[in-house]
Amino acid sequence: MKPIKFDDRCVNYAEAQEEYNTLPVLRVNYEDGSKALLSCWHLSFIERLRLLFSGRVYLWIMGTRQPPVLLGLEGVEDV
Repeated sequence: MKPIKFDDRCVNYAEAQEEYNTLPVLRVNYEDGSKALLSCWHLSFIERLRLLFSGRVYLWIMGTRQPPVLLGLEGVEDV
């Protein structure tokens, strides 16, 4: 699974840090003042098959605190 640029307004996190992969994100500002970062991930053919048959996605969070997260199939244009 690889993060991909999906919108011209994306900014790149960790672009100049060799120890990390670049993460394109879209900064979203909601009408109520809350903010979010949205990233888009592309699955390889094999990953898509595994997802199809297992129905499972794992979310790894580095560290000991759980930030608010949301996994979904909709992008910012669908919200």
